Amino acid sequence: MRKGDFHVHTRMSDGAFSPSDVVRMAKNEGIQWLSITDHDSMDAYSEAVPAAQALDMTLICGVELSTSLNQKDCHLLVYGLAADHPVMRETLQSQKSIRYTRAKALLDTLRERGIDVSIEDVAATAGHLTLGRMHVANTLVAAGIVPTLRAAFDQYLSFNGRKSLSPFPSVFDMIDRFRGAGAITVLAHPGTLYNFTDLQRMVAAGLQGIEIVHPSHDATLRKKYQDYATLCGLIHTGGSDFHGTKPDDSSLLGTVALNEYDSLKLIERIEHVCEPQR
Repeated sequence: MRKGDFHVHTRMSDGAFSPSDVVRMAKNEGIQWLSITDHDSMDAYSEAVPAAQALDMTLICGVELSTSLNQKDCHLLVYGLAADHPVMRETLQSQKSIRYTRAKALLDTLRERGIDVSIEDVAATAGHLTLGRMHVANTLVAAGIVPTLRAAFDQYLSFNGRKSLSPFPSVFDMIDRFRGAGAITVLAHPGTLYNFTDLQRMVAAGLQGIEIVHPSHDATLRKKYQDYATLCGLIHTGGSDFHGTKPDDSSLLGTVALNEYDSLKLIERIEHVCEPQR
């Protein structure tokens, strides 16, 4: 049976591999339908589209947007809107600006601790401006300040349970914005992050789907969100959340995937894919 993976990352955000490599790896693991959902970036698609076409795969336009709920980060998967759509283009420009500002604030905090790393160093290490803590960690390793990424997080980037307020737009505003533009909005990896009231509020705002299949979801959580999605008439989605930066990532691609039935149901709801439908 064919499978779909609607949640993977490339080095255009915080993944380890190029877009064409991720497409090839997914194909080798039996994935027929794929969506690259880099964080606040769709830069991967210019390379991924021809790679998918060459391998006879269907590539679904997607992105994982950072939003806020209850003053904390909340991740929203958006499908079916191309990078050059005005709403998507304007949103991604704003998101990159927010990420850049947040990264600079983090570096200011590190500088107070005697660690002098510039935002230019971080951007150069990342190779783009969609910056996150992972890119700061990579820069600390490259500068020889710490030996490993784990050490970077443990020594300098861990909040020890305390997180600053999310600087990103409200999840409700993002749902409304993208649903109005004709996209499909899906709550990413809900796990145990949200209570029933949170879910109700997002559904009332127009949320159309929930990511049920995800590495962080055990059988109990999958059943919980499957039942909730069925009750509310929401789309079932899922994917490996592959980054290629963790030891078990290679085992997730092609294993944590959406079945053929749910993959096709999702694609039926999406007006725009990144190649002509067959």
